[in-house]
Amino acid sequence: VIICADTLGSYGSLARFRDCQRVMKVNNNIAVGVGGDYADFQYLKRVIDQKIMDEHIADDGFA
Repeated sequence: VIICADTLGSYGSLARFRDCQRVMKVNNNIAVGVGGDYADFQYLKRVIDQKIMDEHIADDGFA
């Protein structure tokens, strides 16, 4: 499987940010790619990162 996404972040009609990563590796089995509003990706990344941290802290063997 190949996942790709553009890296352009727009501010209105202005192409303002040219290196916005929109693909995230969650673990060895899961990758997430997002199109559309970059703020949605940032929120999703924070939620996933927190879940990963919670699982690491619990260290109970369950995912």
